[in-house]
Amino acid sequence: MGTLELLSSVLTVFFVVALANQKGYAWPAGIAGTLLAIWPYYKVGLVAEALLQAVYAAVGAAGWWQWNRARGTARESLPGPTWLSGPQRIRYAGLFLALWALVGVLLASWSSMPWLDTALFAAGTWATWLDANRKMDAWIIWIGANAVSVWTAWERGLYAFVGLYALLALLSLYGLIKWANPSYSSTIEKN
Repeated sequence: MGTLELLSSVLTVFFVVALANQKGYAWPAGIAGTLLAIWPYYKVGLVAEALLQAVYAAVGAAGWWQWNRARGTARESLPGPTWLSGPQRIRYAGLFLALWALVGVLLASWSSMPWLDTALFAAGTWATWLDANRKMDAWIIWIGANAVSVWTAWERGLYAFVGLYALLALLSLYGLIKWANPSYSSTIEKN
Protein backbone atom coordinates (compact mmCIF):
# COMPACT_ATOMS: atom_id res chain seq x y z
CA MET A 1 0.00 0.00 0.00
CA GLY A 2 1.55 3.25 -1.13
CA THR A 3 1.50 6.66 0.49
CA LEU A 4 -0.34 8.23 -2.46
CA GLU A 5 -3.01 5.52 -2.30
CA LEU A 6 -3.51 6.05 1.43
CA LEU A 7 -3.57 9.88 1.28
CA SER A 8 -5.96 9.77 -1.67
CA SER A 9 -8.26 7.44 0.27
CA VAL A 10 -8.36 9.68 3.35
CA LEU A 11 -9.09 12.82 1.31
CA THR A 12 -11.75 11.02 -0.72
CA VAL A 13 -13.59 9.79 2.38
CA PHE A 14 -13.48 13.33 3.77
CA PHE A 15 -14.89 14.61 0.45
CA VAL A 16 -17.81 12.16 0.38
CA VAL A 17 -18.82 12.78 4.00
CA ALA A 18 -18.63 16.56 3.52
CA LEU A 19 -20.52 16.37 0.20
CA ALA A 20 -23.24 14.21 1.75
CA ASN A 21 -23.64 17.00 4.30
CA GLN A 22 -23.65 19.57 1.47
CA LYS A 23 -20.49 21.36 2.56
CA GLY A 24 -18.80 23.45 -0.10
CA TYR A 25 -15.36 22.75 1.38
CA ALA A 26 -15.75 19.13 0.24
CA TRP A 27 -14.65 20.01 -3.28
CA PRO A 28 -10.97 20.96 -2.70
CA ALA A 29 -10.41 17.78 -0.67
CA GLY A 30 -12.03 15.70 -3.41
CA ILE A 31 -9.92 17.35 -6.09
CA ALA A 32 -6.70 16.70 -4.15
CA GLY A 33 -7.70 13.10 -3.41
CA THR A 34 -8.35 12.33 -7.05
CA LEU A 35 -5.12 13.92 -8.26
CA LEU A 36 -3.16 11.78 -5.80
CA ALA A 37 -4.82 8.61 -7.15
CA ILE A 38 -3.73 9.06 -10.77
CA TRP A 39 -0.29 7.45 -10.44
CA PRO A 40 -1.30 4.34 -8.44
CA TYR A 41 -3.99 3.51 -11.00
CA TYR A 42 -1.76 4.15 -13.99
CA LYS A 43 1.03 2.05 -12.47
CA VAL A 44 -1.20 -1.07 -12.32
CA GLY A 45 -2.59 -0.68 -15.84
CA LEU A 46 -6.00 0.80 -15.03
CA VAL A 47 -5.53 3.59 -17.55
CA ALA A 48 -9.19 4.63 -17.73
CA GLU A 49 -9.35 4.76 -13.93
CA ALA A 50 -6.24 7.00 -13.91
CA LEU A 51 -7.83 9.19 -16.57
CA LEU A 52 -11.06 9.21 -14.57
CA GLN A 53 -9.21 10.72 -11.61
CA ALA A 54 -8.20 13.66 -13.82
CA VAL A 55 -11.82 13.98 -14.99
CA TYR A 56 -12.95 13.92 -11.34
CA ALA A 57 -10.57 16.78 -10.60
CA ALA A 58 -11.83 18.83 -13.57
CA VAL A 59 -15.51 18.17 -12.89
CA GLY A 60 -14.83 18.69 -9.18
CA ALA A 61 -13.42 22.14 -9.98
CA ALA A 62 -16.58 22.89 -11.98
CA GLY A 63 -18.73 21.60 -9.13
CA TRP A 64 -16.85 23.71 -6.62
CA TRP A 65 -17.32 26.76 -8.84
CA GLN A 66 -21.02 25.97 -9.27
CA TRP A 67 -21.58 25.64 -5.54
CA ASN A 68 -19.64 28.86 -4.85
CA ARG A 69 -21.30 30.97 -7.54
CA ALA A 70 -24.36 31.09 -5.32
CA ARG A 71 -22.34 33.17 -2.86
CA GLY A 72 -24.45 36.04 -1.65
CA THR A 73 -27.68 34.23 -2.54
CA ALA A 74 -30.08 33.74 0.33
CA ARG A 75 -29.72 30.21 1.66
CA GLU A 76 -33.46 29.63 1.30
CA SER A 77 -33.31 30.28 -2.45
CA LEU A 78 -30.46 27.84 -3.17
CA PRO A 79 -31.64 24.78 -5.07
CA GLY A 80 -31.81 21.60 -3.04
CA PRO A 81 -31.07 18.12 -4.36
CA THR A 82 -33.54 16.80 -6.94
CA TRP A 83 -34.05 13.63 -8.96
CA LEU A 84 -33.58 13.53 -12.72
CA SER A 85 -36.80 13.36 -14.71
CA GLY A 86 -37.56 10.23 -16.76
CA PRO A 87 -36.47 11.80 -20.06
CA GLN A 88 -33.28 13.13 -18.42
CA ARG A 89 -32.46 9.63 -17.15
CA ILE A 90 -32.88 8.19 -20.64
CA ARG A 91 -30.69 10.92 -22.15
CA TYR A 92 -27.97 10.48 -19.51
CA ALA A 93 -28.08 6.68 -19.84
CA GLY A 94 -27.53 7.09 -23.59
CA LEU A 95 -24.60 9.42 -22.95
CA PHE A 96 -23.18 6.90 -20.46
CA LEU A 97 -23.36 4.09 -23.03
CA ALA A 98 -21.82 6.26 -25.75
CA LEU A 99 -18.98 7.38 -23.47
CA TRP A 100 -18.36 3.80 -22.31
CA ALA A 101 -18.18 2.54 -25.90
CA LEU A 102 -15.97 5.39 -27.09
CA VAL A 103 -13.49 5.21 -24.23
CA GLY A 104 -13.59 1.39 -24.36
CA VAL A 105 -12.54 1.38 -28.00
CA LEU A 106 -9.87 4.05 -27.45
CA LEU A 107 -8.31 2.35 -24.42
CA ALA A 108 -8.88 -1.32 -25.29
CA SER A 109 -5.19 -1.99 -25.86
CA TRP A 110 -3.95 0.26 -23.03
CA SER A 111 -5.92 -0.93 -20.04
CA SER A 112 -5.48 -4.18 -18.14
CA MET A 113 -9.29 -4.50 -17.75
CA PRO A 114 -10.54 -2.39 -20.67
CA TRP A 115 -14.33 -2.78 -20.62
CA LEU A 116 -14.77 -2.81 -16.87
CA ASP A 117 -12.21 -0.04 -16.43
CA THR A 118 -13.99 2.14 -19.01
CA ALA A 119 -17.47 1.34 -17.64
CA LEU A 120 -16.28 2.70 -14.29
CA PHE A 121 -14.84 5.72 -16.14
CA ALA A 122 -18.22 6.45 -17.75
CA ALA A 123 -20.17 5.85 -14.51
CA GLY A 124 -17.83 8.01 -12.45
CA THR A 125 -17.93 10.85 -14.98
CA TRP A 126 -21.72 10.71 -15.05
CA ALA A 127 -22.10 10.56 -11.26
CA THR A 128 -19.64 13.41 -10.65
CA TRP A 129 -21.52 15.63 -13.10
CA LEU A 130 -24.78 14.79 -11.32
CA ASP A 131 -23.18 15.57 -7.92
CA ALA A 132 -22.10 18.98 -9.19
CA ASN A 133 -25.69 19.61 -10.28
CA ARG A 134 -27.19 18.31 -7.03
CA LYS A 135 -28.97 15.33 -8.60
CA MET A 136 -29.81 12.56 -6.16
CA ASP A 137 -29.43 9.93 -8.89
CA ALA A 138 -25.66 10.36 -8.47
CA TRP A 139 -25.73 8.45 -5.19
CA ILE A 140 -27.37 5.42 -6.84
CA ILE A 141 -24.65 5.36 -9.50
CA TRP A 142 -21.96 5.71 -6.85
CA ILE A 143 -23.28 2.76 -4.85
CA GLY A 144 -22.97 0.48 -7.89
CA ALA A 145 -19.68 1.89 -9.20
CA ASN A 146 -18.03 1.74 -5.78
CA ALA A 147 -19.14 -1.86 -5.25
CA VAL A 148 -17.62 -2.89 -8.60
CA SER A 149 -14.47 -0.86 -7.85
CA VAL A 150 -13.84 -2.99 -4.74
CA TRP A 151 -13.21 -5.94 -7.03
CA THR A 152 -11.10 -4.07 -9.60
CA ALA A 153 -8.89 -2.61 -6.87
CA TRP A 154 -8.49 -6.07 -5.30
CA GLU A 155 -7.56 -7.58 -8.67
CA ARG A 156 -4.82 -4.97 -9.12
CA GLY A 157 -3.46 -5.15 -5.55
CA LEU A 158 -4.56 -1.63 -4.57
CA TYR A 159 -5.60 -2.66 -1.07
CA ALA A 160 -6.14 0.81 0.41
CA PHE A 161 -8.51 1.44 -2.50
CA VAL A 162 -10.34 -1.83 -1.73
CA GLY A 163 -11.14 -0.47 1.73
CA LEU A 164 -11.86 2.96 0.28
CA TYR A 165 -14.41 1.68 -2.24
CA ALA A 166 -16.13 -0.57 0.29
CA LEU A 167 -16.47 2.43 2.60
CA LEU A 168 -17.53 4.68 -0.30
CA ALA A 169 -20.33 2.28 -1.24
CA LEU A 170 -21.67 2.62 2.31
CA LEU A 171 -21.10 6.38 2.36
CA SER A 172 -22.96 6.65 -0.94
CA LEU A 173 -25.97 5.07 0.73
CA TYR A 174 -25.53 7.57 3.58
CA GLY A 175 -25.38 10.43 1.04
CA LEU A 176 -28.55 9.23 -0.66
CA ILE A 177 -30.40 9.08 2.66
CA LYS A 178 -29.13 12.53 3.69
CA TRP A 179 -30.02 14.18 0.38
CA ALA A 180 -33.45 12.50 0.34
CA ASN A 181 -34.28 14.11 3.68
CA PRO A 182 -36.37 17.23 2.90
CA SER A 183 -34.82 19.16 5.78
CA TYR A 184 -31.42 18.93 4.06
CA SER A 185 -32.47 20.93 1.01
CA SER A 186 -32.13 24.07 3.07
CA THR A 187 -28.71 23.23 4.56
CA ILE A 188 -26.54 23.74 1.49
CA GLU A 189 -23.32 25.42 2.45
CA LYS A 190 -21.76 27.63 -0.20
CA ASN A 191 -18.13 27.43 0.96
